[in-house]
Amino acid sequence: MESLRVPALPDATDPELDMYQYQPLPGPGYIRLLKFLPGFDDIHCSLETVHLGEAEDFEELGDTCPPYNALSYTWNDPRPGETAAVEECFPFACNGKTMMVAANLYAAMHQIRNILAKSDGPDKKRTTERAARQLSPDGDDEHHGWPTEIWIRQKYFWIDAICINQKDLNEKSRQIRQMGAIYTTANTVLVWLGKADDSTETAVDVMSQLSSVPRGLAETFTGLDIWNPEAYAGLGMPMIGESQWEACTALLHRRWFNRSWILQEVTLARYIAVLCGPYEISWQALVATSHFLTGSAWWEFSGVLTKHIRPSSHGQGSTSYIPMASNLERGRGLLHASKDRLSRLDILPLFEALLHLARNKEAGDARDKVYAVLGIVHNSSSVTNPSRKNRIARIMVPDYKKSVQEVYLDATMLVLDGTRDLRFLSAVEERSIRQIAGLPSWVPDYSALPWPRLFRVPLLSPGETWKWCTAGLVHQIEGEILVRNPLPATGCLLTFAGAHIDTVAGFADSQVELADNHTWVTLILVALESASSKIYSDGLGITEVLWRTMLANTFHDQYPAPPNVGIHFRNFIFWNLQILRQAAKSALREASMNIYDLKVQHLVQLFKATLSALESLAEMDRECIFSDQKELIFVLNTIRDRRSERSHQSFKSCFKYSQAWDLTYYGRRLFRTRTGYLGLGPQSLRVGDEVWISCSSPTPLLLRPIAEGRHEFMGEAYVHGIMHGEAIKQEEGAEPWDGVTGIMQGKTKEYVRGGLTWKRLVIA
Repeated sequence: MESLRVPALPDATDPELDMYQYQPLPGPGYIRLLKFLPGFDDIHCSLETVHLGEAEDFEELGDTCPPYNALSYTWNDPRPGETAAVEECFPFACNGKTMMVAANLYAAMHQIRNILAKSDGPDKKRTTERAARQLSPDGDDEHHGWPTEIWIRQKYFWIDAICINQKDLNEKSRQIRQMGAIYTTANTVLVWLGKADDSTETAVDVMSQLSSVPRGLAETFTGLDIWNPEAYAGLGMPMIGESQWEACTALLHRRWFNRSWILQEVTLARYIAVLCGPYEISWQALVATSHFLTGSAWWEFSGVLTKHIRPSSHGQGSTSYIPMASNLERGRGLLHASKDRLSRLDILPLFEALLHLARNKEAGDARDKVYAVLGIVHNSSSVTNPSRKNRIARIMVPDYKKSVQEVYLDATMLVLDGTRDLRFLSAVEERSIRQIAGLPSWVPDYSALPWPRLFRVPLLSPGETWKWCTAGLVHQIEGEILVRNPLPATGCLLTFAGAHIDTVAGFADSQVELADNHTWVTLILVALESASSKIYSDGLGITEVLWRTMLANTFHDQYPAPPNVGIHFRNFIFWNLQILRQAAKSALREASMNIYDLKVQHLVQLFKATLSALESLAEMDRECIFSDQKELIFVLNTIRDRRSERSHQSFKSCFKYSQAWDLTYYGRRLFRTRTGYLGLGPQSLRVGDEVWISCSSPTPLLLRPIAEGRHEFMGEAYVHGIMHGEAIKQEEGAEPWDGVTGIMQGKTKEYVRGGLTWKRLVIA
């Protein structure tokens, strides 16, 4: 592998150093392009000003500037978990002056310069032949990979760190407004994953194997098959070893895959070329690998595949980049779809969906979580309702003089303008992970992960439907939702009409607490307290209510969850009880068999309390899937032998429930209301939080009373038994939303409909 030769580092503060000085751009529509100059040992470039154009239709742009490639890369260290010192910059010559760039960009420029030099030298034929291998597996490169012999023909490059004067905030804001046009008109978007390492070649070989698996076949295998030779035989490929999996996963977890800006850069690209050091990787190979690992769930199950997954920003759990390439390609497919398909999309739901995707990505500036998707929105010229597109273009103008709070409020107001109901509240994250101070409780913090997983994930397809409607139907009522003082500094308030249903009276442990502390008994105890109220006296057993509530009654996109999921829940509890028993035995060994050790005593008591609670559940619920303690112990002893077929089948059943539970319960906790309902709400809920419904929200809303008759929004909730309007009594000739306008206009303080009292709510 060719080493990177770094010249002696000059001191950028040296007054005698002739640093490059930017000149202002002539006006709107102008950009700078970088050209690599041949004939030098070090990197020498020229920076030229060209006119890109100002047309609203991006297809008309680019006629007045030379063909160019746009570079997509990370500013910092490309490896996950690595951070480079701020001062680690390297010099190159630009228009005869000195310019400094960060280490990863310098490595990219060094590699590009070498490839360009070879393309014009004696190795040109070999470079072209090697590049031809980058075509997509099916030979169709219309919207997929594009061989290096094409991008190396373009001598000009657009690189944001160089082509934008980063110190001029006004220029930076104006140039970012053109980013969509810049990447759309570029001949090729050149992705730089960073310098190669000792495992890169192995990773490329593994991706070549995985990309050959027919699409759809991956879904027939599960994470349990990753070490099964027969699974590989069924795929028609040799078995992949641990070191090979680790190499592949390490490459797919390079930081580039988690940049906010790649949503725009890749989605808008005409063609994509990928470099990792000297290795050329087919974009379609990346997509196929991502699709295989995601579809088969192999990446979720294997420890070796998850060791490179980054810790989440809230310190609980982790986030994988593996699905990213597959998701990006779906976005490209949508954008490159026929105009008829695009015409069925409304611009604001598209904007909302892109905001959701960007939240899972990294951005050096929190405002870029919003700004990074605007180019895609502005490029969607065929979407319906052009007035809304113009509204976005007028309000969401990149402006780095605005505060993060102002940018996020502007984005939320636009989403609200598109839906005219409270569905947007689904995007508000768990309170404990909010990072931006000063945001109203009802405005999503787009810098935080969308955690817990949204009950409603914004969709890009038209005709989106809801499976829940707590007030019967979700209505768009003129004047029902109002925003007062639409500036964060003045205390922005959201007002709407709602009815108080119930109040939180108790709750179980969160997912992390349950797993770490083995406190599964808290789930059973909350269910027993609910059962004593007899709120579910319509024949539905409390055990079934419990396992359905823990999943929000949704099992792998099936709603309602099929009845046989109860068996998976039973095995789920058994296996966690077995883990608790093993933890007690391990603690006993660590305590030198001292049965009076406090940790041993605690774990033993937990085990006994859980068995007792399950037995009480069986006595109270005639349809209970559990039985007395004697049978519970018998089952635990049976599954203890993991070599037995019964143990294997029990574990597979447990795994099915665990997968669905992880998606729904993570970031939430089970709660019980004063009336006895079981619900699922945000992890930060507490006793006294109130359950409200609104005609404009499909789900119940958890609100926390604060001073002066106001509330704070805590999050959406699932409450078993009221998700389809059951809390509202049917009244002839009256609908629950009748009278909302009068309340919002202040003509009346409250009104009674459907057996509920509806009031005007103020959310701070």
